[in-house]
Amino acid sequence: MEMKNVQIPYDLFLALLQYHLMMEDDYEDEIKQGLEQKLEAMVRHEWYVK
Repeated sequence: MEMKNVQIPYDLFLALLQYHLMMEDDYEDEIKQGLEQKLEAMVRHEWYVK
């Protein structure tokens, strides 16, 4: 499978940094929601282009 680049919102990127590098669990829900939204958008795009 070809590796593709995926762009995420800057706020989600910062939340991921805070969560993983600074061990701040406060961002867990924000990260989960942001990743779910991104995954849904990617699936919709794949359906559209087929």
